[in-house]
Amino acid sequence: LALKPDSEEALFGTAVALSRLGRYEEAIAVYDRILAAQPAHRKAHVNRSIDLLLIGQLREGFRAHEWRYRARFWPE
Repeated sequence: LALKPDSEEALFGTAVALSRLGRYEEAIAVYDRILAAQPAHRKAHVNRSIDLLLIGQLREGFRAHEWRYRARFWPE
């Protein structure tokens, strides 16, 4: 991340690590950064929605989780 601060792979790994540490708000901020650059990043959408649910933001979390139904490329 220090070498390539905008690397999607590095950012995603950071967000996943933050989630695993229970630092959900920080992970959500990183997922938001990824999605600002790559709005169709499926894993970032799904993981962000799960983290929102884990911190009790149920309405936003379920709304975010429903993104996968609107994505044309999401496998059924």
